[in-house]
Amino acid sequence: MPRKSKDQVIDAAINTFMRYGFRRVTMAELAEDAGISRPTLYAFFPNKEELFRAAATRMTKNILQAVRDLAREPGSLSEQLQGVFEIWAVQNFEIVNRSPDARDLLESTQTFNLDVVEQAFAEFEDVLGGLLRTHGLSKKKACIVARTLTASAQGIKESARNVEDLRELLTALIDLTVAGLEVPYQ
Repeated sequence: MPRKSKDQVIDAAINTFMRYGFRRVTMAELAEDAGISRPTLYAFFPNKEELFRAAATRMTKNILQAVRDLAREPGSLSEQLQGVFEIWAVQNFEIVNRSPDARDLLESTQTFNLDVVEQAFAEFEDVLGGLLRTHGLSKKKACIVARTLTASAQGIKESARNVEDLRELLTALIDLTVAGLEVPYQ
C-alpha cells in the first residue's frame, strides 16, 4: 500500500467531516477513510480538532484562491461580484446544506477554528476591496464597500431559505451596490 501524504489525509478528512459532521466522526473512521492506520493518523494529527482545523484551513484556502482567480478575470463590476459571491457564499451554502450535520459543522468551525474563519473573512474583504479599486473606487471607499458587502452577504446567507433564494438576494445586494456606486459616494 502506498504511503499517504498529509495532504491526502486532509482531503479524505474533508469528505468524512462533510458526510458525518464533527461530533459523530471518530479518529478510527477518519483513519479508515484515509486508508491509513490510527497510529499513522495520530502521527499526522494529535487529535480530531487539529485535523478538523487543517481541513477547514484547506477548504478556506481553496475557496479564497478561486475567488482571487475569478476577481482577476475581465468583466463588469456586477459580473465579477456575482462570480465572487457565487464561490464565496453560494457554493459554500450548497456544500454545507448537503451535509446532514451542517449545524454541527458550523458550530464546530466556530468553536475550533474561529481564527481561521476571521482570517478568511479578512482576506475575502481584501479581495473584494482590490476588485472594487480596479473599478475606480478609492482605497477607503473600496474597504468600506467590501466590508458592507461581506457583512450583508453573511446575513443574507443566514436568512436564505434555499440556494435559489440566496442567489436572488445576493443579486439584489449586488444590483443595489453597483447602482449606488454610480452616484458620488459621500
